[in-house]
Amino acid sequence: MTIDRRHLVKLLSSGGSLLTMRALASGLPISWILDPQRALAQNPIASMTVAGKAQYLILNSSDGGDPFNANMPGSYGAKSTHPSVAAAVGTSIPAQGATGAQAWSALPANVLARAAFFHYATYTSNHPDMAKVFALQGSMLTGTDMLPSFLAAATAPTLGPTGAGTIQVAPIVIGGQGDYTFTGAPIAPVSPLGIRSLFSGPASPLGNLQKLRDTTVDAISAALKSQAATTQQRQLLDAYVQSRAQAREIGTNAITLLQSIKDNDEAGQVATAVALILMNLTPVIGINLDFGGDNHTDAGLAREGDTLSSAVGNIRTLLSTLATYNLQDKVTFANMGVFGRTLTSKDGRDHNDSHCGSVIIGKNVKAGVVGGVNPSDNDSAAPVNSATGQASPGGGDVPFDQLLASFGKTLATAVGLDPTSVNTSITKGKTFTSVIA
Repeated sequence: MTIDRRHLVKLLSSGGSLLTMRALASGLPISWILDPQRALAQNPIASMTVAGKAQYLILNSSDGGDPFNANMPGSYGAKSTHPSVAAAVGTSIPAQGATGAQAWSALPANVLARAAFFHYATYTSNHPDMAKVFALQGSMLTGTDMLPSFLAAATAPTLGPTGAGTIQVAPIVIGGQGDYTFTGAPIAPVSPLGIRSLFSGPASPLGNLQKLRDTTVDAISAALKSQAATTQQRQLLDAYVQSRAQAREIGTNAITLLQSIKDNDEAGQVATAVALILMNLTPVIGINLDFGGDNHTDAGLAREGDTLSSAVGNIRTLLSTLATYNLQDKVTFANMGVFGRTLTSKDGRDHNDSHCGSVIIGKNVKAGVVGGVNPSDNDSAAPVNSATGQASPGGGDVPFDQLLASFGKTLATAVGLDPTSVNTSITKGKTFTSVIA
């Protein structure tokens, strides 16, 4: 889907590109700029997150039904088949001695130390059901957004360089996945080149954020003075507004990243995702890395092996780029697919509604493998003991039909949500506490 410049401005700025830039320059949400006294009067900000735990989320998703599950730690059984380049290794995954594809060893040890892999099921084998999977197949509280948008709304108020919140609440989706909604409305995907064009052109204010920051703060201060704001409200403004040096650094770094984008490919998605977080535009960013796609026909699983290596390489690049800009402890990466693939195929794989795989990587995560393949059925996920993360084919406290909801609860916890909010909003399953730091 092609998104023109006007649509991008409307989508990203919630009222105009200058308003977005003023929010970016000051580190304050748009609501503070539009009506500072009302916004400040609502503090302390209502939060669903644990203090100091809130994370931005970069969520890789695919409605193609990638064979992610076939080569992840814990999927290497007596009857499973794998590409030749995905030779099994066990020592590179510091998680219960699980064996996984050699490709995962390309991730540095410090990344694997905060990477948890999950065996679960999505209970569907239909490509158009990604939205249902995002909604955890009916496990979200009635009236609650799908999981990515729920997490965006929950984390947005306390993110940002000063903790005042993100510029907009709705997720931004890049990479062509059109399965997201926010408050029931579809989110149109945007392209990396479109983002670059919008924010890094010759007339972009990114190069002069210091001046825009000063004029924005002066305008807010004048508005508060005219409205007889309290001393406490003025002190809150001072506490949350970012410094001139912060504004300059954000602008310089964002321009560098955006100008590095050459195409709408996976490398472009990675650079765009980091730039959007640097600019504090949104709490959740959707991307699409290819882990093999709908590979019914794939001789020797050759393409599967190539795309696995490429996708893991892109994850490594993403995480190293985050570290370059000191964002490694502020951003969580996760993967979700519409369904998994069969594990015992040699020249292609069929749809699998009973076994899917994911990974979550972030500061609030401990290394581990949650669950595994049911030995009585080589293509299904086993029940799990939520406290240990161990597969329990005889019957863990997380049965097969609650595995997806439990993954959702664990992801929500990993991005910083408090237990009450998690358990109220996701009505089934249990958090896999063995992989929560």
